[in-house]
Amino acid sequence: MTEPGSAWRREMPGANTALFDPDGRLIWTDAPRDSGPSVPGTGCKSQDLMVNALLGRLGRPAVRSLSVTRTAEELQLLTREAAVNGFFTLLPRGVFLERAVESFNVSHQERLGAVQIAFPAVYDGARSEMADLTRGYEASGRVFHLGGEDADLRLSYAADPGLLAWIKGRVLKHDALPYAITSPTQIFRRHKSGELGPLNRTHQFALPDLHILCHPDGAARAAEELMAANIDALEVWLPRSEVGLFFDVTTDFWDEHADLIRTLIRRVGTHCVVNRLTEQKRYYRMRGGLMVHGGSNALMLFNIQWDEENAQRFAIATSDGRAPIILHGNSLAGSGIMNMILGRGLADLSPRVIPCELDLVTTALIPLSANMTDVSFSHAARLQSRGLRVRVEPPATRGIGRAIRRVRRDWISSYSVIGSNEAESDSLNIFDVREGRAILEDELLMRWLSKLERCRGRINRVDRPVPFSVPGSS
Repeated sequence: MTEPGSAWRREMPGANTALFDPDGRLIWTDAPRDSGPSVPGTGCKSQDLMVNALLGRLGRPAVRSLSVTRTAEELQLLTREAAVNGFFTLLPRGVFLERAVESFNVSHQERLGAVQIAFPAVYDGARSEMADLTRGYEASGRVFHLGGEDADLRLSYAADPGLLAWIKGRVLKHDALPYAITSPTQIFRRHKSGELGPLNRTHQFALPDLHILCHPDGAARAAEELMAANIDALEVWLPRSEVGLFFDVTTDFWDEHADLIRTLIRRVGTHCVVNRLTEQKRYYRMRGGLMVHGGSNALMLFNIQWDEENAQRFAIATSDGRAPIILHGNSLAGSGIMNMILGRGLADLSPRVIPCELDLVTTALIPLSANMTDVSFSHAARLQSRGLRVRVEPPATRGIGRAIRRVRRDWISSYSVIGSNEAESDSLNIFDVREGRAILEDELLMRWLSKLERCRGRINRVDRPVPFSVPGSS
């Protein structure tokens, strides 16, 4: 019998952490025999920052996390006023961004064939298997407890308790797997004093959890498809050269699935940090994620966890007598995207712009004088009929430079100055802030409309029968 962990020790003797290139080749470890630069250069500033962050060598952040929160308030995305400490009130602009991200996620969920199931926001923490599941969270003080007669009830920290309670004791039809479930969940997590800061560390936020119920023989393929969908979705927002990938693995998982990890690295196509777990944490032998540098910290926007334990804990089996594997993941969260946009903008890693598809206003029109106001509203109506969301600014009576700076301070994607030439034209030149140049209206629309459409009011319509027998089913 091969000793557990022998493959890791053979490939990376003395190492706890390893760095792989986008082709899955080992290029660095933290073993004492290694020397030279702490991390090989990747040729991309953001990628170098990301790799160092994953290795715990982020250094001083480019911006303070509190600056991200204050900027969100200045842009009227959210407010802390009158809210309990650690919570936010989302304002119309922030609500719009969150709903737009939810709509964006539909393509990601449909690609995975994920049905939408909404689980309760509370669970019974007194049940033995649930207490076992949540022991780690309870011990760290992360869980909100209800009081009085409901002292056994907890606010959900994720969709896991609701999902696992629902499928407890089920026999899953093996030919119906994999079966993906997305769960739009308001989650609640306590944080210790000093931890609160970035927008993804609040006590309450929306997390579109994703779980894929897999037959053991198909779990690796499902994991590959999940990571492919994740990087393709994230690449809409960032080039993959600015995305980091990490995996935490036990050495016995590496023995069994090193080829899978390399396959996932190649599919994502970016540098990857792999950390050796000295012992299994919670219910997974492997977890990973797609990370971006958020200016104030490293942000994990997608995650994956390989769960072989909860099927046994909750007596779940496949119809051919196997124990299913549950892949845990997520779609994008509005709070994470907001944090990424603001943090990267403040750190000058990205332009200071809220993407057009996520903002209540895509285009500002600036009348050069009061006489141009009616002309501006006429152009605004025409542009809105073409799919843009337009705001007419006050006339630039105190100078066009001041008016443009006011629009730029609002992080609006584009603007156009309306003067006598625009009064005589049925089309505009529009300055695209992200591109840093003026673009003809038709060209701008051609670039933007598919993005706007993907984030406009889409609903997950995937409908698959549940993969187990229920009362009344045939």
